[in-house]
Amino acid sequence: MNIDLDGKSMSERCFPVGECERCDSEQKSKSKSLKEECGSTGRRKKVECIVLKEDKELQRFESYRPCNRTIADEEFLMVQMQLICVLIGICSILAIQKQKKATASLFDQRKRIHDAYFWQGSDNLAGTTSKGNGEGTAAASILGDVEMV
Repeated sequence: MNIDLDGKSMSERCFPVGECERCDSEQKSKSKSLKEECGSTGRRKKVECIVLKEDKELQRFESYRPCNRTIADEEFLMVQMQLICVLIGICSILAIQKQKKATASLFDQRKRIHDAYFWQGSDNLAGTTSKGNGEGTAAASILGDVEMV
């Protein structure tokens, strides 16, 4: 801020010395100056100001100025962004898998069924599917309960 008095320029330079913090609603309602300090954001930051006149320091004082976000606000926004990125990543992987299954060749489809059948364990190697006791395997459900020979 520059002020010109009697042809001599005065300037005020302010530097932040504290972190952004929330204003208490009780204090805000009691003090008119606190309303100005907190502004419309409801947060304030401590600053140190120096009044200069022709490059000579006249006065040094501390005051508060409105600010946008506290450290907690920044951390919340970071976690929120990370969760959105994870959600987008999961959706992308699921969409790619769905597209891969939809465009698979007949060879790939048979290979997937074969791998699912033999992945279940050694008792499936004999070609038995437990149809009668209700314990069907994944391969049997894929093949429609057809016994492998």
